[in-house]
Amino acid sequence: MAWLRSHNQAISNSQLFDNGVSLDQRKRLVANEQIRRVLHGAYLAGSAEPDERMLQSALCLAHPELVIAGPSAGRHWHLRFMPDDGLVHAIAPPASHPCSEPWVRVYRTPLLDPEDVITLSDGRRVTSPPRTAVDLTRYVTPSSLASINEHVLSLRYCSEEGLRRCAERLDTPGRPWVRRYLRVLAGRLPGAPSESHGELNVLGEFLRRGVRDLVRQFPITLPGYGPARFDLSVPELLWAFEADLHPSHWTPEGIARDQARDAAAAALGWVTRRGGPVRLSRDNRAATIDSAVAEIGRRREEVARLFQAGLWPPR
Repeated sequence: MAWLRSHNQAISNSQLFDNGVSLDQRKRLVANEQIRRVLHGAYLAGSAEPDERMLQSALCLAHPELVIAGPSAGRHWHLRFMPDDGLVHAIAPPASHPCSEPWVRVYRTPLLDPEDVITLSDGRRVTSPPRTAVDLTRYVTPSSLASINEHVLSLRYCSEEGLRRCAERLDTPGRPWVRRYLRVLAGRLPGAPSESHGELNVLGEFLRRGVRDLVRQFPITLPGYGPARFDLSVPELLWAFEADLHPSHWTPEGIARDQARDAAAAALGWVTRRGGPVRLSRDNRAATIDSAVAEIGRRREEVARLFQAGLWPPR
């Protein structure tokens, strides 16, 4: 029926009744394997192979008080580092016991504002991206959490202030994990979000070596090339580092494009250094960043001399 098609093959007792299906007819549908019970009060189409989205729909239909949350919400928003745990995670009201299905994990809390919940067109209720990011503190490491924050920002789900405001609403004495989230967020370098976890790791390596004036995703228009962004840069020094970790950089076309961009940047006085999967691998990353940091130091000295001579910045 149309309801099943629009609700991920899921339907509840009340929807069956509203569609004119009596109790006896429901029993026959089950007996004939046209629908099958997946939890008390909810069914899936008999021909459907259950996936997470179907189970989420069934859970939300049977229990309107629940909201899909945690890793399940993270998977819905396509956030990185989400475990493939085969579970549906949900937020429930305090002292509630919605169901005992082994594939359901419930976190009980009274703190769930209307702005924290988004109702999807298929009827599922999912925590908003900011609330999802904050809740994920209880499931991932601090480094993964920092990367998830970057991912939320790069997808333009919300602003950094939106993340902070959501966490501050949840910051009560009994929730030390929220303060952990706020510490991770406070450690974020200002600027545009990192476009990948690898880029964020490279940024961390520079910061650990004391390079504090890096700018992320610095926008620039290059003559003969057009608009561009440097992954990491020190604009005052006209120095940039590109973390070429996406496969598009490794094709002949990508290599030619990067070479043209570097040449256009050099025409403006910029020095561009690049690190690909080999140079930024676990074995080679430290040496690559050490070399880049040393070059930044030499560049600072050179720029200081040129400035004293009245030759900096370039005309």
